[in-house]
Amino acid sequence: MSRSIRFLPRLRGAWDRFWFAPSPPLNLGICRALFYGGILAVLVRYDVSGFGGVSDAFWNPIWWFRLLGLPKPSQEALQAIQWTWKLSLAAACVGVSTRLATAVSFLLGTYLMGLLYSFGGTSHRNGIVVFAMASLALSRCGDAFSLDRWWRARRGLAAPEPSGAYRWPVRFVWVAMSCVFFEAGISKLRHSGLAWVTSDTMTLLLVQANYPLVRQANPPWNDWGLWLARHRWLARGLAAESLALETLFPLALFSSRLRPILVLGALFMQLGITVVMGPNFDVFILTYLFWVPWDRVAGWIRDRLSSRSEAPAPRLAVR
Repeated sequence: MSRSIRFLPRLRGAWDRFWFAPSPPLNLGICRALFYGGILAVLVRYDVSGFGGVSDAFWNPIWWFRLLGLPKPSQEALQAIQWTWKLSLAAACVGVSTRLATAVSFLLGTYLMGLLYSFGGTSHRNGIVVFAMASLALSRCGDAFSLDRWWRARRGLAAPEPSGAYRWPVRFVWVAMSCVFFEAGISKLRHSGLAWVTSDTMTLLLVQANYPLVRQANPPWNDWGLWLARHRWLARGLAAESLALETLFPLALFSSRLRPILVLGALFMQLGITVVMGPNFDVFILTYLFWVPWDRVAGWIRDRLSSRSEAPAPRLAVR
């Protein structure tokens, strides 16, 4: 038997463990609550109803709008869709009719976010959110940390056991994020090569963010980008850091030692870009919640609270 054939069972076992190793439902439930609550908090004022009043000359639907034959919506229809979507986000957050709420939030959220691209807009922050909502809509994320679970417990139904059904949705978001960052790194190498680091590209981007001919994103929070641009070695160091984080990010899928370094590094990179250059990654940043082992965090908090409650009360000395 060849070495490659003998290796196949090990590869299959590693694949199954990555996606379907038994996991407690609590981790996925907390991810669901925080993720949908975060989207609702960030996009509570999100309003695309104005697109309904835009001239038809600007209507250029993206491919799946054309595939489904979706027409340009009216303002009244968009207002109703928006309110329904936000209500579904709230229901998904607290876990009421979770399967229905997550399905509705995915379908309507994908539609509302797709409208931006159908009128010529561009954004790098929404795609990953659609993938995360899709994974939750297809999962059993309401089996823990939800009002649905509370109601089942009131009826005497036992809590669900650890299962691979609670692991793959989280890992799906991991893989989607890894693809996003890796694609960005490969794009830099493909179009610029090592000149992305060795040239003054980052310096020019920092200056352009502060003095744009046309502003395509939010303005920087401050003028720190100009200070960085005046120090060429710092700007090139940031360029090298961004390239390394993006191209190496998929290693976070497999290495528990590199995972916190790469994930936290990518998080701080995006926060830094927002501060010194302006692009906003608010809803994208919510997907970092899926990298936190919330069941362990909850267990640690529970142990701390129980240890305090079991500590003996101090005795007062009576003289």
